[in-house]
Amino acid sequence: MAPQDINTYNLLGIVLRKQSRYHEAISAYQRAIEHAPDDENLHFNLGRAFIEANNKDLAIQEFEKALEISPNFEVAKRMLDRLLNSQ
Repeated sequence: MAPQDINTYNLLGIVLRKQSRYHEAISAYQRAIEHAPDDENLHFNLGRAFIEANNKDLAIQEFEKALEISPNFEVAKRMLDRLLNSQ
């Protein structure tokens, strides 16, 4: 998959998430991650979709993965902290 295709799936996921089509958004992000597993933004966006689909455990895993790739990803840190403190 070409980089522009990965970006297309990411943008599709964003649009679907904003339309409350969370499961479709999750699928789009997962498809992109298959081809770009070290893209912290894809993991972050997937985490957001999992939150909105009421799956906090998978959201936590995705934020942790984003931070593993990019330890200074401040927004991911805040989202992860918020989830961990709400359990």
